[in-house]
Amino acid sequence: MSVKLRGMLAGLFSLNAMIWLIMLISLAALLSLTAAAWIALTPPLGAALAALISGAGLLVVAAALGYGLVRANRAGPAQDDTPPPAPSPTESVLESGLRPLVGDQTLAWARRNSGLLMIGAFAAGVAIAASPTLRRALTQVAGPVVTRKAVDTWRAFNQQD
Repeated sequence: MSVKLRGMLAGLFSLNAMIWLIMLISLAALLSLTAAAWIALTPPLGAALAALISGAGLLVVAAALGYGLVRANRAGPAQDDTPPPAPSPTESVLESGLRPLVGDQTLAWARRNSGLLMIGAFAAGVAIAASPTLRRALTQVAGPVVTRKAVDTWRAFNQQD
């Protein structure tokens, strides 16, 4: 019995290793294709535009893979008629704070499409992390708003004491 179990575990670990190896090879191939695209685009377009196009291509591939994962993990239609669980107190506080800023329709859309929202946030995070110019522009645009919100929060916190 233990020999059979050992064989099953060895097969499972071998499958896991093969999946990781396939993912590593796929990542290397994707990066090689991106580098080849950058090298091919650099002479006619210049290095900056070639890097922008190559990076945008990687973001499109990442977004497509993320969308495919969300679609693959999406549950089918619910069979039971039990109502969804009530939102946690943290979610309620977050929603009540966001409601005046974004509105009811946006919050309803975010509840229905949370996976798409996560993929969008991930893609935006990758773009912000990859581009110093975009980071600088966002800091300049959002700086006054973030500062004002921080001061308002500080005042509200100090008034509650």
